Order: sequence, then structure tokens, then C-alpha cells
Amino acid sequence: MADWAEKPEPRKTKEIPAPDWVFNNTGDVHQPETELEALMVTAPGGTTPQVPADRGDTYKNLDKILGVNLDLSQVEMDVLDALFVAGHSIREAAEVLGIPQTTVWRIKESALSMIRGKVDTDG
Repeated sequence: MADWAEKPEPRKTKEIPAPDWVFNNTGDVHQPETELEALMVTAPGGTTPQVPADRGDTYKNLDKILGVNLDLSQVEMDVLDALFVAGHSIREAAEVLGIPQTTVWRIKESALSMIRGKVDTDG
């Protein structure tokens, strides 16, 4: 037999076996916290992981993030939720909340102005 047939392939000599941790299938998989994150981690054709229902109050979380006490009224929270969380337009928010469009716009502008003012002075 020829000498070249007994020699290993050059690439084969450079291969290193993978460590065991590469093949371990752990159960410590990150659980998504939002619906969008759940969609992002789902493989095509796979099932979307369940998102925990209780994610806390949006405005309490915002208070912690911004480091200020927002003190929003219920009407202001409802308007901001309808516009920014639910993604409604001014017209749709007015229909959902049962108040005039101009009032929705004024409440939104007032609340955002108050939030900006608190963040600028306290932050």
C-alpha cells in the first residue's frame, strides 16, 4: 500500500473534540417576559412559550426606572394606556374611553409634559 493512504487527512489532525457542556441540554432556558420576546425566541413553526400574566403595574415600574414619583391620575393612566400600550390613535382612544378627542389629546399632552418636567428636575 502507498504511504499517502496511511497518512491522516490534514484537517482531521486539527480537529478537537467538543467539550461535554456543548452537548448538554439544560433546563435553564430563559423565560420570555413579554409577548414580543416570546415571539422572537420561537423557532419557525414552533409554539410560542407562555408569558407570565403578572408583570406588575406599568406606572410603578416606570417610577422605578425613572426614579421619580409620577403621581398620575386614573384618567391620565387610562389615556396613556390607550395611546401607548394599546396603540390606539387619538380617535380610537376617544371612542374606547368615551371622551372627546380634544380631551384625549389635552390629557396626553398634559401628562407627558408633567412626566418630562419631573424627569428633568428630579433626574
